[in-house]
Amino acid sequence: MSRSSSRTLSESDKRVLRSLLSRYAARYFLSGPDKDELVEQTFHAMAAHPQIFFQKPVEQAVAETMHRIYQDGIATRIQHTSKNEN
Repeated sequence: MSRSSSRTLSESDKRVLRSLLSRYAARYFLSGPDKDELVEQTFHAMAAHPQIFFQKPVEQAVAETMHRIYQDGIATRIQHTSKNEN
């Protein structure tokens, strides 16, 4: 196992990451519980795989991860809505 894949996020890393995520989440939601949930889901996805920070630029990793989570959430809402209409 390489050193970069075994590194964990420090508390300082986590604070910086949450701040960055909050700014990026404003692209999808200006405020409110949807924005907070998007930040939390993205934070947990990225914190679970810190090696991503050594594979590509942080901004790119954040943008790609958050967009995927946002799209997954939209797809889930559409499925839920269509089930309720039937």
